[in-house]
Amino acid sequence: MNIIIILNYNDYETTFNLLNQIQNYHILDKIIVVDNCSTDNSYEKLMVMQGNKIDIILCSKNLGYAYGNNYGMKFAFANYNPKNFIISNPDILFLEEDLGKILKVLDSGENIGIVTGRIHDLKNELISNWAWRVPTYKDLLVGCFFTTYLLVRRFFKTSIYLDKKLLEKNDIVETEAVSGCFFSIRSEVFRDIGFFDERTFLYGEENIIAFKLKAGGYKSYVVSKAIITHMNSVSINKNIKKRMKKYKFRLDSEILYLKYYLRSSKFMIFIYRIVFYIGVMEKWLFSKYLLLVK
Repeated sequence: MNIIIILNYNDYETTFNLLNQIQNYHILDKIIVVDNCSTDNSYEKLMVMQGNKIDIILCSKNLGYAYGNNYGMKFAFANYNPKNFIISNPDILFLEEDLGKILKVLDSGENIGIVTGRIHDLKNELISNWAWRVPTYKDLLVGCFFTTYLLVRRFFKTSIYLDKKLLEKNDIVETEAVSGCFFSIRSEVFRDIGFFDERTFLYGEENIIAFKLKAGGYKSYVVSKAIITHMNSVSINKNIKKRMKKYKFRLDSEILYLKYYLRSSKFMIFIYRIVFYIGVMEKWLFSKYLLLVK
């Protein structure tokens, strides 16, 4: 069975629109919507979509993106016989034929981890974080600053992110990490690597999944002719309005990645915390400057 997991939190309108789009897709055997303990009566409002193909289930508490998606996948294992999972944000648009292209690649080999499409924004432009390699400690440090990232990319001609020209030259592009807004993975592979790490709340899950897949010998791919549209993090921006709160979630996830996956020392983590917050100040100054010049 091909089962899509959609995590909803206080965003029933966006989720409702996605369900209306995909409920008649024959390639999807089951649609599971996990309401992550919303406070806007999302669960009750979405229950009108409950049916033979759609399950609306409720988490008793909101422990974040990882926990909510794991909750949906474990529900699927308990009640169905999942072959492939599609993990999708509510603010996603995709055609059935494009999902078919993705799943065809996913089913083509036992050593395949994640397969996704080329993810565009509403302007039909490829998003910047469409694919990247598993980050090292140095990569994360460089990424703290907008200026250092640009300098490294310009003068050293290197970047953690893959060159988008690869998509124009190849039908499928091998990568290590992809955006968590939409991807497919075989159910047995996800179970073997321990699902999402529930110690994260939001952000950083992609790096952890990529690290575990690479360690397990799995390869991941982007299908260049399969288009997925991401509506600019509508769900996140609705519910996390304070910028510092977003940064706190990101830092917590990155510290977990450094500590438990890269096995960084306490001193390295201490340095990273300092650099991260200096980077936050740099981004704030850039945003203020951009506002002044407009």
